[in-house]
Amino acid sequence: MDENAETLTEQRDRLNSRVKELILKSKDISAHIGGMHEVSDPMRKQEKKMDKIAAALQGNLKKLKNEKKSLAKELKALSLSLESFGMGKSVDFRKTIEEMKKLDWMVQTEVMSAKREDALSRKVIELEKKVKGYKQYAKIKDGMDLLQEKIADIAYAAEMHGDLITDALDRKYKFQGNIFKNMRKLKKDHIKLKKTNDAINKTKKEADAAHGKLMILLKSRKAEKTVYIKQKKDEIRKAKVQEDKDIEKSHDSLFEQLKKKGKISLG
Repeated sequence: MDENAETLTEQRDRLNSRVKELILKSKDISAHIGGMHEVSDPMRKQEKKMDKIAAALQGNLKKLKNEKKSLAKELKALSLSLESFGMGKSVDFRKTIEEMKKLDWMVQTEVMSAKREDALSRKVIELEKKVKGYKQYAKIKDGMDLLQEKIADIAYAAEMHGDLITDALDRKYKFQGNIFKNMRKLKKDHIKLKKTNDAINKTKKEADAAHGKLMILLKSRKAEKTVYIKQKKDEIRKAKVQEDKDIEKSHDSLFEQLKKKGKISLG
């Protein structure tokens, strides 16, 4: 093998070795990318889960706020209704009932003048109206107390929802942060992978080109050798033919000489 063919062979083998190295590097990068996806994919699922939880809680919180607003309107209406009774905060229902029963008992059991009986009866009727009003007042007041309890419960639930929403969103943003970090790393790895694969393709082409040149050179050398061998064979064949002619000519010359000397008889 001449120097040029040896150079091309070394170049081709060196490029093929480089291709193998680059392929191993590409596999390592791909494996690393796969590993990062195995980490990122569960985090994406968790991020979406936290987002759904936060959205559901926000929907519930909105309902709670609307319910609280509706109950507040009811409470205000009851409060205005309560004010219409014109009663103070410290109304003694029991004392009024006791007084009404006492007067009614007096009317039923005691002997008194018609005028006094009529006055007491009117008083009893007035107290009955008051008691009836007190009962209505108490009913409204109980309703207001119940509404206030409901509003307080809703406010507490809303506060709890707010805390849960904050927690879910904090966890979501934490997952997002980790995902973004991985995405940046993945982007760098994908760039490395592309560069490596591009280098593989380029080096393969260079190796193929070197191999192609080597094959052309070897084919050319083979053709030249074939021509050379053919030429040598032709030269040998021609030399043999000439040699045979020379021998034959030499034999003929010797025969003529012997014939002239009478050493050879033809009869």
